[in-house]
Amino acid sequence: MSGAELSCDVDPADARRDQILDAAAECFSKKGFHAASMSTISKTAGMSVGHIYHYFQNKEAIIAALVVRNCEQLHDVLNDFHAQGDFVEALLDDLPQGLDRMSNREDSALKLEFIAESARNDEISCVLHAADTSARQRLSDGLGVSLRARGRSDDEIDTKVMLISALFTGLAAKAVQGIDIRTEAYAKLVRRAIEAILFDD
Repeated sequence: MSGAELSCDVDPADARRDQILDAAAECFSKKGFHAASMSTISKTAGMSVGHIYHYFQNKEAIIAALVVRNCEQLHDVLNDFHAQGDFVEALLDDLPQGLDRMSNREDSALKLEFIAESARNDEISCVLHAADTSARQRLSDGLGVSLRARGRSDDEIDTKVMLISALFTGLAAKAVQGIDIRTEAYAKLVRRAIEAILFDD
């Protein structure tokens, strides 16, 4: 298939939206949501402010779209774990790659910005809560088969999922602070921590 044929498969509006979201993510991770203006985003995106408003009503709508896109990307990873058959083993085997993904300071900084903004903005808080709940439910669905076979209740599974989520959020924060979390030592210890959360009585 040629490049021309591939390009025909991409909706121009979706491509423009992604272009804006990519630019906004870069600006927000560097400057924060409030310091990054629509003008700054437009320059980074290489389009006019008016063109951006054609796709997004305001900066808050861009933030909400970024939260949703981040959730969709996480779902893609979790769906891949499901497709491999043994969800738990797939999750554990992916840890080196997962830590590598989290070591991207721009991406991790953006995720922490989501959390900070949710404490100030009720609309973003609702969007983030819905996205987080969806991701945790997907993770719970994947882990549930193994954990229920061990006699774990739904409440226990939810608690374990919350702890794993908190562990990854903390690692992302350390990555933003410049700590290299991609080492083999981190991967081994994180694996042990997750195994302890999942399987220790």
